Amino acid sequence: MNYDPNTGQPINNQQPYQPVQQQSQTNGFAIAGLIVSILVSAVIGLILSIVGLSKAKKLNSGKGMAIAGIIISVLKLIAEVLLVLLLGGLFATLFGAAINQETYCSMAYECGEPNEYGYASCKYKSDNGVDITISCPATTTKKTTTTTTTTSKTNTKDAIVYELDTDSGAPYYVDVFYLKDNNLYGHITDKFPRKIDTDSVINGKNVNLIVKNVKKVFVVEYGQAGYQDVIFVDLINKTYRLFNMEEANKTALSFEEITSATDITNAYSLNANDARDYILVNSKNQIVNTYSKYTYAYFDKKHNLNETLIGSDVIKLVYVKSEIEETTPRYSHNYFEVYVNGTKQDKLFDYYICEDVTSYNDIELIQIPVKKSGSTYVMQD
Repeated sequence: MNYDPNTGQPINNQQPYQPVQQQSQTNGFAIAGLIVSILVSAVIGLILSIVGLSKAKKLNSGKGMAIAGIIISVLKLIAEVLLVLLLGGLFATLFGAAINQETYCSMAYECGEPNEYGYASCKYKSDNGVDITISCPATTTKKTTTTTTTTSKTNTKDAIVYELDTDSGAPYYVDVFYLKDNNLYGHITDKFPRKIDTDSVINGKNVNLIVKNVKKVFVVEYGQAGYQDVIFVDLINKTYRLFNMEEANKTALSFEEITSATDITNAYSLNANDARDYILVNSKNQIVNTYSKYTYAYFDKKHNLNETLIGSDVIKLVYVKSEIEETTPRYSHNYFEVYVNGTKQDKLFDYYICEDVTSYNDIELIQIPVKKSGSTYVMQD
């Protein structure tokens, strides 16, 4: 160390420290990462940008471009993932819709005429009972329809056969029905009002297709003459009555929906007071009232079914006692407790019959005409 000879103070001969300025170098990874992330691949751009960011300090350049490349690459990756999910969901939706359309079209009814592209507007019943309109290929629709003339013939075997009793002398349009592959065929008799060509052959008999989309068929007897009705249930659980002989204002072999009869699992005939009659039974073992003009509370004594479904109300009859009038002719009063939707009513129902004509014990089906009064039901006169 040197000293000033005049003052004797130490003199610092060292030069002040000057930091070395690092020379910037080109950061090729940062540049490449930014360009690739924008123009080529988000994944490759992300990798190059990360490498460029790690070299930015050493090379003293490219930090901003590397960060920009990373941000762009991440955003592009997120966008690509969302696009894949969106397209995957759209494909699944379209694929599911295609499957659903095929399913729904197989249950379609009331199909209109096909348009120029071969599609027809049809209806089907949704799970909650709502009518939905759907477009179906006209070549695959299975609409419920009546017989039309056609020259094509098919041979069908192993059909379920429903043969009507012609001894009653009823002028049936069809005397034998065949259910095969959810199609109802019939052997047309000479009572049918016009000449039609047969379109199918079943069990060696010439038959015609009557109705499509049929799940169940019931042949039931009614009245004193022993005539029979044909009741069928379609694939969406709607119930119909087929007009199999002449009726006023009814087209031959057309059919009419029994709107009150849903979820029908059985139909059969029983001996009523003065004739045979039939009932429709749902899956809850309730007898469904099918009359629109008159309503009845039923009791199937043979099978001990004593609940009747009238609209949304359940009427239950419970037998109490019988009293016979000692007169000529004799009459019996047969009393029933009445429950409406589980609530017992104050008054008994009196099923009044002439014992000299038929005995209460011989009757299988009790039919009591009723009408609604407020929240309860009363017997009709």
